Amino acid sequence: MHKAWLVAKHEYLHNVKKRSFLFGAFGVPIVIVALIVIVGAIAVDSETNIEQVGMVGYVDEAGILSEAID
Repeated sequence: MHKAWLVAKHEYLHNVKKRSFLFGAFGVPIVIVALIVIVGAIAVDSETNIEQVGMVGYVDEAGILSEAID
């Protein structure tokens, strides 16, 4: 059992020093948070700037909603 712990310790210390491990552990979460912030900022900007979105409407070819909206 002692040798298994030595192998596990060696593998852990060997992998923690790699750039790929550090990127996966720290870089990927930072990129995900940055994307969430960017998408959120774009969504808030599009909701507050109605002129940029343009006219919004509906087409009721079946005539179902005409009585409800009048």
